[in-house]
Amino acid sequence: MTEAFLTKVWGIGFDKLPILGFSTEGGRLNFLKSSKPGDWVYVVGTKTTNTPEELRGRILARLQLGRDLFNARTVIEAAGYQPSERELDEARSYKWPFALPVLRLEYVDGQPSLTDVIGDFNDGSHFATYALSIREQVGPVASDKLLALDTSPGRVPSIPAIDNQRAHQDHQSFKSRLNGRSGPGPSSTPYSVEREEVGGYTYLFRLIDRKHETNFFKIGYAVDWQRRLNTLNKGLFSPVTGCSFKIVTYEPFEQLYQAYNTEQHLLLQFRDDLVEGEHEVVQLQDETEVQRAIFEICRSARFLEPPAQAPRFEIAVSEEELE
Repeated sequence: MTEAFLTKVWGIGFDKLPILGFSTEGGRLNFLKSSKPGDWVYVVGTKTTNTPEELRGRILARLQLGRDLFNARTVIEAAGYQPSERELDEARSYKWPFALPVLRLEYVDGQPSLTDVIGDFNDGSHFATYALSIREQVGPVASDKLLALDTSPGRVPSIPAIDNQRAHQDHQSFKSRLNGRSGPGPSSTPYSVEREEVGGYTYLFRLIDRKHETNFFKIGYAVDWQRRLNTLNKGLFSPVTGCSFKIVTYEPFEQLYQAYNTEQHLLLQFRDDLVEGEHEVVQLQDETEVQRAIFEICRSARFLEPPAQAPRFEIAVSEEELE
């Protein structure tokens, strides 16, 4: 089922710069974790003075995004785009450097008011930082109303790396309609704009209760597993509760999406062992089951693609652990 996401922008320049940029890595990864290929991101003009008055609060366009991580600077250079002064920070860098490529652009006919389409809701500043699911944030009726809006196709500049990813997604979409399976991610062959090389780890943490090992384990991925561990233990108030996580094992990957794919394979494999109400915590006899599963995923190179039946969890990645 196609999902509708929403984010807020100052204007619509995707016909000149074919990326959606996020101000934080957490914002970008949060979208990747909660979405799937083919979902639409609706862009709405902010109500600030940075947005032309006639566009404020209006549904401007919708985008289908690729899954590869791009550095906005390299796409800006390849597209010959000249950022305006308001798009640059004090260091003269683009304000939204953590980018995903725009594979499809469609303009929403008539640019209706967001409020007129889905009603009043708390559309706070988090929609300017994240692209969030309307079904989760507002409800399924609001999501269906967005997806039912009439649109007209738009054109985005031709950039080889993005063109290749678009063609690959079209091919995989066709294959999935034939046999219900999705294929590997886009090729890592270098183009004029290369994918952002961000490494990462898939990790397994064990919960400790007052120095005693429990049989509760957390499966996850992160850019820096040690920072992630520290963040989790701060949230547990370890000095007071006596509870903390400790590292059991971690597997390094050259690219972050490979660590993410491995996490998704593990969560799917151990979905029956998930603790009720938890998305990443499982109850097992010991850690050897997960360690063996990680070994098999790496041995068979399954980390190169997500599972065909990916678990759909809303798991936010905090900015602190990704700095």
